[in-house]
Amino acid sequence: QYQSMGYALLGEIIRHVSGKSNQQFLAEEVFIPLGMKDTSLGVPAAWESGDFSKSARIAPVELPFEQQGPDARHWNWNSPYWRGFGAPWGGMFSTLEDLIRLCRMMLAGGSLEGVDVLSPQTIRAVVSNQLAPQREVPEGERRCRPWGLGWRWNWKDHSACFCDLASPESYGHFGATGTLMFVDAERGAGAIILSTTPMERGSNWMTRLSNLLFAAIA
Repeated sequence: QYQSMGYALLGEIIRHVSGKSNQQFLAEEVFIPLGMKDTSLGVPAAWESGDFSKSARIAPVELPFEQQGPDARHWNWNSPYWRGFGAPWGGMFSTLEDLIRLCRMMLAGGSLEGVDVLSPQTIRAVVSNQLAPQREVPEGERRCRPWGLGWRWNWKDHSACFCDLASPESYGHFGATGTLMFVDAERGAGAIILSTTPMERGSNWMTRLSNLLFAAIA
């Protein structure tokens, strides 16, 4: 089932195996090698220092109703606690430029500008339909709403479709706070949309916008 606790456990596995926090491991193994200089799992203390604070560039998110009450003022998406927590299931902060580099690495089979981050075999496993061999999963889910490892495919039968014009094998993910990134290997292209409108209110307009972007691709 879709849930966040698996990624909480994965973060702990990474810490036990590598001896590094999830934040440090991702920085050293993925973000820094890819040149993603403005990306971090959770807001690090270093972003608060210097002549220009990177934290000041973080756009506040439109909060859902359940995060607006006085009891939620210390843990909502815009709070210092949440931003610094670095939740493995949704605590990454980044920029359009950095995410483009991540997309290019995925399209190139795991490397970018001569730097190998993941093997081609790993990329294939990550973006393959992992539900296909699972007989206990209903056939309609396996065929129409497949998942890779952490990435889901383009569900054209679902209201949260990435793009009507992208291939069915496109893979990516929505972010609950109003973000979308997906890659279409068949077209050699992708789309990144960073907004401040929570996905539950904005997935339809994101699909329309991604349609316009893909319609513009020759």
